[in-house]
Amino acid sequence: MKYLIVSTTSKSVVSFRASLIKKLIAKGETVLVCANDSEREGEITGWGAKFVSLDYSNRSLSLLRTIKYRNKLSMIISQYMPSYILTFQAKPNTIGVLAAKKYIKNNKCTIVSVVEGVGDPFINSSLKWIFIKTILIYLYRRAFKFVNKAFFLNEDDSQLFLKLKIAKINQINHMNGIGIELNKYICSPLPNSFSVGYACRLLKTKGVFDYCEIARKCRRVDQSIRFYLAGAEANIKVEELRDYIDSKDIIYVGEINDMVDFYRNISVFCMTSYREGFPVTIMEAASSARSCIAYNVPGCRNAVINDRTGYIIERRDINSFVEKIIYLKRHSDILTNLSINARRYAEENFDSHSIQSKFLENICQSKKR
Repeated sequence: MKYLIVSTTSKSVVSFRASLIKKLIAKGETVLVCANDSEREGEITGWGAKFVSLDYSNRSLSLLRTIKYRNKLSMIISQYMPSYILTFQAKPNTIGVLAAKKYIKNNKCTIVSVVEGVGDPFINSSLKWIFIKTILIYLYRRAFKFVNKAFFLNEDDSQLFLKLKIAKINQINHMNGIGIELNKYICSPLPNSFSVGYACRLLKTKGVFDYCEIARKCRRVDQSIRFYLAGAEANIKVEELRDYIDSKDIIYVGEINDMVDFYRNISVFCMTSYREGFPVTIMEAASSARSCIAYNVPGCRNAVINDRTGYIIERRDINSFVEKIIYLKRHSDILTNLSINARRYAEENFDSHSIQSKFLENICQSKKR
């Protein structure tokens, strides 16, 4: 069988698609990966996959560049003639599927789209984002006419797609996140000094400023607590966090490629994002035996079991967030139990090999067109 995997950046392929691609290749399947850049091409081809760069920005709103992206991908699909097309994230799930429209109509091909979250257009309420959301809904409705199966990481997102008449009930499937390689993350003892960490792209919708305020309020109660923030600049620049950094309320460590040491050196992981698909960072933290405190929002509430692997706090309830952190600082026995439970839960639910095996078994049962 030939599999075509259409994703966004080559970095996202390495970070989130490695288990899937390696499993397909181990089964003797032929895999072609299409990504927007060639930065990590060497790693991907090293697994035994073929690779094509589409030279396109995932956040570009240019109509001309979008048409070029669709046309180039359409040509690749016609030449490669895949048995399965797997698309991930918004642009591949819309423009990528529409690029395959003629091929799907004329050939026996199964197309599977994985919705890993709905992103900024469904969180922000400015006129710009309302316009983008309107266009995106239109594209999703057109594209999903050709999708055999759509996989969602949480029920909030699937219900939203049903409500917006994008997906039909017989298309919808669920998976417990994309999973992680459990053996990569070390189940290490809690550090001697209590510290908190958060890792994300510096976006307003990731609740970065919320996290900074939580850190400031906590340190007014207990100056010994350290708050680490990791992640690359996005619509928030580091200079906008300068006041928090200079006052030592947060310690900004920049973008980190290998998160293992980050989790090892913190006591608790925080997630102040306003909406997620199913956060990889929470899975990684749990696998590292670190409990998590997160907002009660789609995705996050699916990844944290309240009072068992961490705590769920109502969105933007900063004071309650602070109270839980201080509580765990003062009750090391409870923190230890949550940490042990987090690792056990990760072992039972977040193993990428198990998740990807079920995913492939499911899509192979899809009815071909």
